[in-house]
Amino acid sequence: MVPLQKFINFWVINYAMSIGNVNMVKPLPKWLMRRYSLLWVKFKSKEFSHEQATKALSDDERIVSVILSALKKAGWLERRLDPEDARMRLYKLKSPEEVVKEIAKGVEK
Repeated sequence: MVPLQKFINFWVINYAMSIGNVNMVKPLPKWLMRRYSLLWVKFKSKEFSHEQATKALSDDERIVSVILSALKKAGWLERRLDPEDARMRLYKLKSPEEVVKEIAKGVEK
């Protein structure tokens, strides 16, 4: 298991237990968490393009599209149009801390 993945899973689960509801916390699947970890190490909270993600992950472009889409759907990634080229998208990872806070807000409601 990737060290960042261990940290995130540990933190998410322990935080959920501290607020009393573990059932609402759904960590990313291992395959997706590994990719998130690689992207987080490379980009942190900086914006990046699909091409940069493809290089960082050393995966096929189509697989990277699936990865980015899954991360966005899970709420771990933000996407916007590139202001210089509307055909391109820019991506930005949410920090593990930010995701945990969002999960906590959902649990508290």
